[in-house]
Amino acid sequence: MPDVRPLLLCAEARDRAWFRARLRRPRWQVGSQTRGDLGRRMGWAFETALRTASPVLLCGSDVVDFTAEDLEDAFEQLEAGCDVVFGPAADGGYWLVGMHRTHAALFEDMPWGGAGVLARTIERARGLQVGLVRERHDLDRGRDLLRNSSGQRRRACSRSSSTT
Repeated sequence: MPDVRPLLLCAEARDRAWFRARLRRPRWQVGSQTRGDLGRRMGWAFETALRTASPVLLCGSDVVDFTAEDLEDAFEQLEAGCDVVFGPAADGGYWLVGMHRTHAALFEDMPWGGAGVLARTIERARGLQVGLVRERHDLDRGRDLLRNSSGQRRRACSRSSSTT
């Protein structure tokens, strides 16, 4: 895996200090996102990060079941010649996108949050070499917390009943 330099971009500038205080690990950087919809923020994040590093992986902060192997797989695909790599999300979006250079058109005028976001993005990537890593789950709703890393729902607690 390449030399990894983690960067956390906060949606709210006021949250930077809180995250900096908790991420007192060597090499972690904390910054702020730009304004705009998700596509604008993602495009800006790539433009910013690619000034000092390549390739760059952008991961959603609402994914809890990805592994180091998923990231290694994405880096390997990029090094093997893929122009862009996605980590599909079970809801039809994606939790990871990686590139050597910005392909801003992939993020423009996208109906974010819809079930067809990944399919639509891949359609826009025609002419590019596209790779995929393992599908994961993002946390959009409270019920999403009930899933375990294999994608199966955990059994909810229930009252036991007995007859006598």
